[in-house]
Amino acid sequence: MDTNRIEQLGLKPLEKDFARIEAIKSKEEMMRALFDFHLSGVNAMFGLDASPDEKNSAIYALHIGQGGLGLPDRDYYLSDGFAKQRAAYSVHIAKMLTLAGESESNAKAHAATIVDLETVLAKASKSRTALRDPVANYHQFPAAEVVTNYPALALKTYFDAGYINTPYIIVEQPEFFAALDKLVNERPLDDWKVYLRWHVLHGAAALLSHEFEAENFAFYGTILSGQPAQEPRWQRAARRVDGNIGEALGELFVAKYYPPTARARMSELIGNLKAVYRDRLAHVPWMTEATRIKALAKFDAFGQKIGHPDKFRDYSKVEIHRDDYLGNVERAEIFESKRELARLGKPVDKTEWHMTPQTVNAYYNSSENEIVFPAGILQPPFFLMLIWMTRSITAASA
Repeated sequence: MDTNRIEQLGLKPLEKDFARIEAIKSKEEMMRALFDFHLSGVNAMFGLDASPDEKNSAIYALHIGQGGLGLPDRDYYLSDGFAKQRAAYSVHIAKMLTLAGESESNAKAHAATIVDLETVLAKASKSRTALRDPVANYHQFPAAEVVTNYPALALKTYFDAGYINTPYIIVEQPEFFAALDKLVNERPLDDWKVYLRWHVLHGAAALLSHEFEAENFAFYGTILSGQPAQEPRWQRAARRVDGNIGEALGELFVAKYYPPTARARMSELIGNLKAVYRDRLAHVPWMTEATRIKALAKFDAFGQKIGHPDKFRDYSKVEIHRDDYLGNVERAEIFESKRELARLGKPVDKTEWHMTPQTVNAYYNSSENEIVFPAGILQPPFFLMLIWMTRSITAASA
């Protein structure tokens, strides 16, 4: 909320990153820098993720997948239906680069380079529909083979930068990495430096001074999403806290709005629902007995999380400074990225929550066979709706 300080800083928070990009002289240096940018949340070249192995959900595995686009997905680059958005994207990039100190002619030339690189990546990317196929997006390879399969990407240097040592890697879209490897080999290093500079600037735009934030919103908020005006700054700031150190905020929320009695009441409600559904599974006429046995076994393993984690996440290692908004966000992103990567090969933490306690929503986690009700949705009027739904279901089963 300290906009005076943010205006005073201008582009200074990114000077170190820009200097590092400018100093890159080899693919190895580029990949070392890319790893650090990935840690801080920059979406460039491809995506990195440490999450449960889809074919062995008991452990965490390293996933790498398509990414690196500034527009929402491949269709924005390839479909005639998005021609206006593509043209506006080029103009937006040039405006942002001009605000960052480039001449107008350089900014336009660099915007063309960026869109050209991203268009090639888009052509190699799968559509949203194709990404929904879990089997087609799962390819497990020994880590050494991944490194040798894409030599131009210098992935050994990339993984070594994060001290990542894992026996295998899940390459979600091998065809994308083949195209990226070819592109890195073909295009000069200076093109990639332009590309990286843009993605670092784009990733930080909403956290910078007004001129950057306004131009970022004008394109992503208004042109792409049709939003005429931004939400009040306090709401955006609150969402940022929720997204970066959400369980710290959740601990305060729970202390004020969700006493232990509320959690006990919700547990009883879920217990009633489970009793009804188990009875239905035991008696529905359309199941064969073999299917029923498996369905009941899965149901009996079904878990639920109510309200909030039993133990809140410890953010004490995240440095927070009142005069460094962008730095605070980056340090929180790096903390979370390192926390996730540190668990590679380890058993999945079934106590982990994927929503903060204050979230007004709920979810079913298929890999862990559980349903989760954060405290935020267990407030009026939502909690009253759940009670009504429960009574309706139990009455219909009586």
